[in-house]
Amino acid sequence: MKKSKSALIAALVALPAFALSAWLAGAVFASDADPGEKSESKKQPADNSSCYVCHADYEEERLAQIHVKEGIGCVDCHGQSQDHADDEDHFTPPDVMYPLAKIDKSCEECHDAHDVPATNVLRRWQERCPEKTKASDIVCTDCHGRHRLAKRKVRWNKTTGEMLDDE
Repeated sequence: MKKSKSALIAALVALPAFALSAWLAGAVFASDADPGEKSESKKQPADNSSCYVCHADYEEERLAQIHVKEGIGCVDCHGQSQDHADDEDHFTPPDVMYPLAKIDKSCEECHDAHDVPATNVLRRWQERCPEKTKASDIVCTDCHGRHRLAKRKVRWNKTTGEMLDDE
């Protein structure tokens, strides 16, 4: 009993020292990186190949590419949407769609702040959506990506999922 108790005490004493040395070693290796260089993501890229069958234009879209590299795929925002994927006639909407009023709230679930100066935001706003004259009218995707289909075969009400008549 005495031997196992002394072994336990020795382990408890050694554990913090081991943890500290491992942490210091990690800090040394981490400091070898160029401070101006962003670390590369160690995440597995998302697989959007089943979505790109129909939505090939998103494969080259910057917003989608950035999220794919971080392991965030179409299904993470739009749901599995299996019925949508199986519907070759395009009558079934994706499981989750975002009306304008919900775009910012959705983005804010992962992105809690802007990391660029306000002047850059204003310049991008003026370049990409000059028709929007009130700041309250812009949404994240006005500046970040063009996460909209250029040509649609069908349109849905993004709140109800009902198909809209051609306009």
